[in-house]
Amino acid sequence: MSMAKSIQLAAAAVANRSLGPKGLRSHCLLNSQLRTHLKNSTRLHQIAASNFHSSPSPCSSDSFHGLSLDEKVEADQNSDTRINSRIDAVVQEAEVVKTEDDKRKTRELIAELVRAEMLAYSSPKVNDEVNSDSKGKAQVLSPYEKQMVQLQQAFEQHFQISVDSIEYSKSCRYVGEIHYKMGQMEQSQEILFDGLQSLIESDLDGDKKEVQLLKAQIMHLLGACLARCGEFDDASSWYEESLKLKQDLLRDSSDDTSRYHYELGKTFNGLATLEIMSGGGNANWEKATTLFQDADKHYLHDFRQFQDKDTAFGWEDISNETVQLMSPYLVQLVVNVRSNMGELLKQQGRHIDAVELFQLALDLAQMNVTRMNEPINVELEQFGEDEPSPEERRNAVVDLLVTIADCHAAYENYDEAAASYEQALISHVTFRRLTGNERNESTAQLIENLNTRLPTAAMKTASIPLDLANATTVEAAIRNNLAYSLTRMNQAKLALDQYEIALQIKRHIGGNNNFEVGRTLMEMGALLGGPMKDLAAALNCFKEALHIYRLQRDEIVQANSNREENSRQVFYDADLELGEINEHVQNASKNIALIEDALLQNKGGVSKPRRP
Repeated sequence: MSMAKSIQLAAAAVANRSLGPKGLRSHCLLNSQLRTHLKNSTRLHQIAASNFHSSPSPCSSDSFHGLSLDEKVEADQNSDTRINSRIDAVVQEAEVVKTEDDKRKTRELIAELVRAEMLAYSSPKVNDEVNSDSKGKAQVLSPYEKQMVQLQQAFEQHFQISVDSIEYSKSCRYVGEIHYKMGQMEQSQEILFDGLQSLIESDLDGDKKEVQLLKAQIMHLLGACLARCGEFDDASSWYEESLKLKQDLLRDSSDDTSRYHYELGKTFNGLATLEIMSGGGNANWEKATTLFQDADKHYLHDFRQFQDKDTAFGWEDISNETVQLMSPYLVQLVVNVRSNMGELLKQQGRHIDAVELFQLALDLAQMNVTRMNEPINVELEQFGEDEPSPEERRNAVVDLLVTIADCHAAYENYDEAAASYEQALISHVTFRRLTGNERNESTAQLIENLNTRLPTAAMKTASIPLDLANATTVEAAIRNNLAYSLTRMNQAKLALDQYEIALQIKRHIGGNNNFEVGRTLMEMGALLGGPMKDLAAALNCFKEALHIYRLQRDEIVQANSNREENSRQVFYDADLELGEINEHVQNASKNIALIEDALLQNKGGVSKPRRP
């Protein structure tokens, strides 16, 4: 496997968050190198807009070439291949990172990817704002900027703490976790090692159990860092050491009920994620499932007396009353493990089963949003964990709605997919206007409406106006995915409207020559040239896409020529990337030839063979 694929998978292996690529990608408009490392993500909008059901025309849409290259190759080999088998075969065994140079460059790339993801939910206008304007009025910060502020404050406190105190190691853990959240793996590992070394070498006074738990927490974070970087063997060792310390700590307790603890759940979740990401197609699915279920049990053990039924696959159904007893942090942990289990089922092609698990996670995420700014009765003992921010809780709802939509689309259930994409779009646009813990009537009504399945005929998407100044790449991706589902439902006009809005946002954020602009133009061209039979408009789309792909190709060639001639270890898989962009160029050229031939036929001319 190429290093590019390895890094994409490693960057997705966030042990305490979702497993693997989320359903919706291309949240961010990236440069060509970063785009290469995201290419294996499960992206609905990459699926070829082919095989549309329409009446015969001089140029039918199923004759257009390669809007998603991997799917086209597989379809050529097996014409009966279903769409769900084409978009979800993304978990593969990652290449082991061997050299120190590889490790360094891997970490640099992860930081770029995480920053792009964190900025995806806010508009460029927000991303460019500073803490305050010229009049001293506070401005809205993006999630990334908020993390930067939090990191700066944490460092200011950290340097004031004595190195020989347990508080110093606690601060190391806290600062290391912020670095981790920001994708700064090198910095995270460095300060975590510092905190662990201080615990081992110092003869600290105080509760030895507290010291042991802190060691275990730091070891868990080191495992998460290494898993994210694709260094799976080392990650497994740290996870196992963390688990052993936690189990020993709880085993020594005189209270039998305390042998269940959410800290154990975190490490079981991390080990399950590691099993899938390191094993790829050879992963032990049953082992991973058991680990995820163990994590869920540890998270919820103290609340079992409040449960009255089980649901999908024996997973407990959690009531709103139970959620009120849990901290937002713990609720998010349960959301993550159930989402991870859904991803595991999705990777196995069990999309309907996956939807059930994702729906369980979504129900919790929605409850975690609706109770914002309300008193919370938390009975579970906390260990100073940071609660998820309002933005993180709202974004979890949007991500899960999109993931559910992806599952429906993979199973070719496009009515349900379109409804879920629409709900995600409505949620994102509504949440984007909120800056704090607001829980006004409109937000409460939104969640209530989302819990009610609307018939396709009642779709409200057309009534969601475009606010281009505040638009985000998340909105562009959702609209693009929604357009694809609408196309599959033979709703060509509605689909075109959403493609056009997505295109506006991508141009606004990424510029006219961004690769994602070319992708949407290709899909629009297939829609216009096929079901809508507007050949002239389709030709314009394909020509502009060809221009963009050629510019991208020139960029890659120029980047390759600037490499040091004596560099034997090429981090970016330049040949593969260049080969793929050449395929895009060829496909756009072929589609232009098809349209031009169809136009000649419509004019009564004689179609002549053309070179692709």
